[in-house]
Amino acid sequence: MGTAVHMELGEINLHMSDEYQECLKESLFGVESNSGSLMNIAKVSLDWGKKDLESSEEELVLSVDVTGMGVYFTFKRVESLISTAMSFQTLLKKLSGSGKRAQNRGGRSSKSSGKGTQLLKFNLERCSVNFSGDVGLENTVVVDPKRVNYGSQGGQVVMSVSADGTPRRAKVMSTISEECKKLKYSVSLDIFISVCV
Repeated sequence: MGTAVHMELGEINLHMSDEYQECLKESLFGVESNSGSLMNIAKVSLDWGKKDLESSEEELVLSVDVTGMGVYFTFKRVESLISTAMSFQTLLKKLSGSGKRAQNRGGRSSKSSGKGTQLLKFNLERCSVNFSGDVGLENTVVVDPKRVNYGSQGGQVVMSVSADGTPRRAKVMSTISEECKKLKYSVSLDIFISVCV
């Protein structure tokens, strides 16, 4: 028979630290657990132990069931995640470099014998990936040089300075109303995954 392990985790929330601190400051009575979270998981179940499969022999199986997972991205969160990933990559390179030097000094590394987990089952139900953000129209000023044709030979001159000596500029302004200048959008993708390795 052997040892069997079963574990269930309730609600798991992953927050961006700066956003969570802002929510704490704004709220007098604390923050709801999934309010403004980057990732929310309703339930995770883990089962590990020997199981009888279709073949006659038993195998050590690790089963992971994730139910009700939501991932919520914005431009700011994606930017922060990329920055964090790059920092971790640099750290891992430094650690792997020092680990290789220590291994070379120590000689041969001992290889572990024995069988570990032989089968991995991963099941993901009701996963939703959301990306939201907003775009808007803003008035701006751009450089506006002017091309002038002169002479019978088709020559051209570019005038980039006004008569008073200031650079030529043009104002680009929106003609729509203020209410229509901001657009909020949200894109959602629902995923179901079942993997057996």
